[in-house]
Amino acid sequence: MYLLRLALASLGNRRFTAWLTVFAIALSVCLLLAVERVRTEARASFANTISGTDLIVGA
Repeated sequence: MYLLRLALASLGNRRFTAWLTVFAIALSVCLLLAVERVRTEARASFANTISGTDLIVGA
């Protein structure tokens, strides 16, 4: 219990840094999810675009 109280007191002393860290982590998670969604949608869009196309290769 003492360790938890000490950790909370330490966070209280470094309020700005703690909030900045939480904000940076939240922003990075949002960016990661956005990039993953764009990648998935681009792949699905590409697959839908070429789904009705036949490939003819001539030499």
